[in-house]
Amino acid sequence: MYYHHLNNLIVLFLIIPSLVELLTINTDILILPHNAQRGFVLLEETKPSRYNEFLQCLKQTNDQLNIDIDQKYGDLILNKTIENFIFNQQRLLCTINRKQSSILKLYYTIINSSNDISFTSPIYHLDPISFSIYRFKNIECLSSSSSFINYEFVDTSIPLNINQITGQISSKNECPNLKEILIKCYDISNKIKHAYAKILFDQICQTNSIKQSDMDWINRIGDERRKRLYYQESNINLTQSIRHRRQQSVQPPSRLTLRFNESYIGSISYIKYCRRQTTNDHLEQTFQFPTKYENFLRERLRINDQGELFVLRPFDYELFQTITFQFHCLILEQQNGGMNLTRVNKTEDIQLIIDDVNDELPRWIMDEPYQYGTYFGYVEKSARPETPVFRFKAFDPDTNSKLTYEIVHGDKNLFHLSSDGTLTTHSNQPLNSPIYNLTVRAVDLNSQVSKMMRSNEAHLMIYTNHFEPKFFQEKYRFNVSEYTQPSTIIGTIRAKSFSTTSDNLRYFLQQPVTGGTQTILQSGTIGGGGGDMYEFKIDETEGSIKILKMLRYSDQHNNNTKFFTGIVKELSGWQMQSHVEIEIYVLDINDKVPTFKQTYYTPQISEDYPLNTPIINFTVTDDDARNTPNSNITFDLIDPYGKFAIFNDTRVSTSNNIQAYLIAKERLDYESLSPLDRQYKLKIIARDHGQPQSLQSEAQIYITITDVNDEPPVFKENPVQKTIAENTQRGTFIVFVDVVDPEYNDSVTVQFLSTSEFNPFRIITSPGGGRVILEQALLPDKEFYNLTIQASDRLGHTSQAQLLITIYDVNDHTPRIEQCEQGIITALIRENATLNTQIIKINATDEDRGLNGEIQFSLKGTNDPQQDSDMFSIDPDTGLVTNKKKLKHLKSGFSEYTMTIFAQDKDPSNPRSTHCILKITVEDINDHYPVITSPARDNDLISIKMEKRVNFNYPVLVVRAKDEDSGKNALLHFSL
Repeated sequence: MYYHHLNNLIVLFLIIPSLVELLTINTDILILPHNAQRGFVLLEETKPSRYNEFLQCLKQTNDQLNIDIDQKYGDLILNKTIENFIFNQQRLLCTINRKQSSILKLYYTIINSSNDISFTSPIYHLDPISFSIYRFKNIECLSSSSSFINYEFVDTSIPLNINQITGQISSKNECPNLKEILIKCYDISNKIKHAYAKILFDQICQTNSIKQSDMDWINRIGDERRKRLYYQESNINLTQSIRHRRQQSVQPPSRLTLRFNESYIGSISYIKYCRRQTTNDHLEQTFQFPTKYENFLRERLRINDQGELFVLRPFDYELFQTITFQFHCLILEQQNGGMNLTRVNKTEDIQLIIDDVNDELPRWIMDEPYQYGTYFGYVEKSARPETPVFRFKAFDPDTNSKLTYEIVHGDKNLFHLSSDGTLTTHSNQPLNSPIYNLTVRAVDLNSQVSKMMRSNEAHLMIYTNHFEPKFFQEKYRFNVSEYTQPSTIIGTIRAKSFSTTSDNLRYFLQQPVTGGTQTILQSGTIGGGGGDMYEFKIDETEGSIKILKMLRYSDQHNNNTKFFTGIVKELSGWQMQSHVEIEIYVLDINDKVPTFKQTYYTPQISEDYPLNTPIINFTVTDDDARNTPNSNITFDLIDPYGKFAIFNDTRVSTSNNIQAYLIAKERLDYESLSPLDRQYKLKIIARDHGQPQSLQSEAQIYITITDVNDEPPVFKENPVQKTIAENTQRGTFIVFVDVVDPEYNDSVTVQFLSTSEFNPFRIITSPGGGRVILEQALLPDKEFYNLTIQASDRLGHTSQAQLLITIYDVNDHTPRIEQCEQGIITALIRENATLNTQIIKINATDEDRGLNGEIQFSLKGTNDPQQDSDMFSIDPDTGLVTNKKKLKHLKSGFSEYTMTIFAQDKDPSNPRSTHCILKITVEDINDHYPVITSPARDNDLISIKMEKRVNFNYPVLVVRAKDEDSGKNALLHFSL
C-alpha cells in the first residue's frame, strides 16, 4: 500500500520515418517493512480495472515476494511472510500493460523497521456489526522494543470507541454507518515513533430505503467478479441492507452549508479535517467550481493549511444567490523509512448561500429616445395643471429596495414629480420658455450606503414648441459578418415622434456627401454615386436594415466600414424629419488558412553546425483580417529529438505575415541517426487563433546530417571486470576490452594510463579493442587491481574505462602448527583439575587467504585402552585443548595420554591439513599419607624384644612404610 510515484518517462519509438509514437512508462515503488506478515496489503483494489492489473502482476513470478489477490476484496496482498530479504534494494515486482500506450513498472524495496513501529497491515477490513477483522486476529502495531503502544483515532469525532492499550474497536451506536477511518499507534515513551493504518468497513448499514440488487453480488475471481448489476429502489429491512462496500454505489459526499451576506470579507468556516498537523504532512486542497463562475470564485475564496476558509472579496447577490461546488482534501504523511500514508482523502460539497445587501444603484429603464445623456419630452405652453409630461422609471436589483423620485435641478414650481416617477405640470402659469431642463434623481430609501451613493440621476429636455422626431440613439453601429446571406436583417433604427404615432413615420438610408449627387429612393435603397448603393436596404415602416448581397472582407481595399445617414420623416403631425449616423462594420470570418511559402524543406548541414544559427528561413501568411485572432499565427514544432526550435524574427514579422527561422538548440549527432538516411525529420504546424475553429497548415522538414569526426571511442563495457588466480603465469591472456569508434574508417589506440601503483599487466591494441595480458608476476599480497584504460582515435578524441581485476587465492599452502617443531607437543595437567580445564592452546598458521587461510582443529585417539577415547576435546576454531573427564595420576597404569592434533584449512573443494602428536601428562599431587607396612602394630603400638646387653648401633627394629603418591611426594623420611 505504501508507494511513491517516482517519475514519468517518455520513450520515443520510431515506427516509420514520418511517424513517431509516444509510449508512457510510469514507475511506482512499494515500500515494505521487513516484518510484513501474510495478508499485508500491498495495493488496494479501488476500481475494477485494477483487478486485471493485479492479475498480470500475479502471473509474473518473484523469488522473494509471494503475492496473491484477495478473493473477497480484490486487494494485492502478501501470501507469505517475507524471508531472505535484503534491505533497501530496489527490485522489479512486475510490469503491467495498462493500455496500448501506457506501461506501469512496479518496483518494491524492503526497509529495516527494527527501530520503528508499524501496523501488521496498512489496510484492515472490519465488520461494523461484529467488529471482527478480516485476515487478522486483531489490529496490531508491531514494535521491536518492549515499550508500550497506544492506539487512537486520527479523527476523534467519529462515533466509535477504541481501547488505547489493545486497539480493540467498539461502537457507540447501533450502527456507525462509516466507510473508512484512520487509526494511529505510537510509542508512549517516544511519540516520534508512530504509524498509521486505514480501516475500511466492508458493510454499510442504513435505516432508510437504499438501492438493492435483484440478486446477490458475484464474489469470485474473474471477469464476472467486477460485473456491475442494476439496482431498483425498494424498502428493505436493516439486515437486508448490509452490502459489501465494493458492491454498493458510491456514497455522495457530505455537504457543508455556509451563509453570509454579499459584502462580507473574512473567515467563514474551519474545515478541521483538512489541516496540516506536522511538518511531514503533504497537504493538497483543491476546489472544483462550476465553469461559469470559476474565475469569480477563485478570486474570492482561499483556504489556508489550518483548514480556515476565507472570503477575500465581496460576492454579488445579483450574480447568484446560492452556489454549490466540491472541495477535496488530501493529506499524505511521510513516515520513517520514506513511506507515505494517506491520512485524509475526502471530498465534500460546499454550498454557499448569499444574503442580499442593499448596495446597488437604481438603474433607469425608460424606453425613450436617449441622446448624449438626455431624455426628451413635450408639453404645450398652455397645458393645464397635472398634464402628464414624462414618466420616469427605474429598477433596483436589491431585494429590499424602495424607490422614490425627486427633482434635483429645474423649476419645481412649474413641474411636479410624483413618487411613482410621473412628471406633470404643476400650476396654471404659462410655459413661456421654448425649452425646460430638469434633472431627476431615483433614490433607494432602504439603501445602506450614503444618499449620494444610493441614487442615480437622469436629465430631461422638455420642448414647448414643435421639434423634429428623436432617434433612440445618437449614433447606430451594426456588425455584419462576411458571407452573411442576402435579406438578413443586420439592425434596426428607431425614432419617436412627439406629434404623431409611429405608424406615420418613414425611414430612409442616404450615403454621406462625397461630391456626387444623391437620391433617396422610395424603396429605401441607396442611390447615387456610392460604391455601396446596392448593398443595403431599409424597411421604411419598421426601420430594419437588410443586406442585398453577400459581403466580403478585404484587407487590400479599405472598404470594410460602411457609413450612412438614416433619415426619419413624419407623414402627419408636424411633418418634420431628422437624421442619424449609421456605421456598418463588415467582420472577417476565419476562412483563410495560414500558408507556407514552401511546404517541403531539405537542408543539408554538418553535425557540428553552430547552435542558434538559422538552418532554414520560412514565411507564413494569413489573409484574414490583420491584428485579429483570425490572422494571429503561432507555430508548433513536432520535434521528437528535442534538438530544434523556431525563432520568430519580430523585426520584420507582422501579425499575419511571419518571418521565422529553424535553429538547433542542442548539438546534432550523426551517429545517433538511422544509417539509411541520416536525417532529422521534423514538422512545423502553423495555426491561427480564429473562432469557433482555428485553421492550420504544415510543412515537412528533412534535415540531412553529414558526418564530422567528433565522437570519441566508446567502451562497450565500463567498468571491465575480471577475476584471476594468484598463481596465474606471466604471458597469460586476461581479458579483451571491446572498444567501438562511432566514426567510420578510424583507428583506435588502447593503453593504460600511468599510475604510481605497480601494474603487472600490459594491453595490446587489437582490432575492436585491446588484449590485456599478464606481463609480470603478481604481487603476493595484492588482492585487487584498479586500472584506467584510455582509448583514443587519430584526432585525439579520448574516452576512459576502469579495469577491475580481482585476484582470488589458490590453496597452495599447508597449515603449519607452530608448537610442533620436534614433531610432538607436550602438556601438563594436575590430577585434581576440574572439567574443561584449559590445558594448552594449539596455534597454527596458513599463508593462503580467505577460506583457504582459515584453519579448523580436530583431535583423534588416546593411548589408554582402559579409558574412553573421548577424554579430551579441542575447540575447532581457537585450538584450545580441555579435559572432558576428571583425571587421576596412577603409579601403575596410565598417567600420560598421547593423541593426534589435526589442523585443516576450509577450502571447500580441496582442503589441506597437517598433524602433530600431543602428549598430556597428569601431574601427581600429594594426596596420600605414608602407611607403615611392618612390623605389625597393635593399636599403633610396636613391641620390641631385645637382650639386656647389646652393642652400640645394634639394630633392634626395621620399620617399613609406603606412599601411594609419586615422585617427591612418595619419598619418605623416618624419625623417633
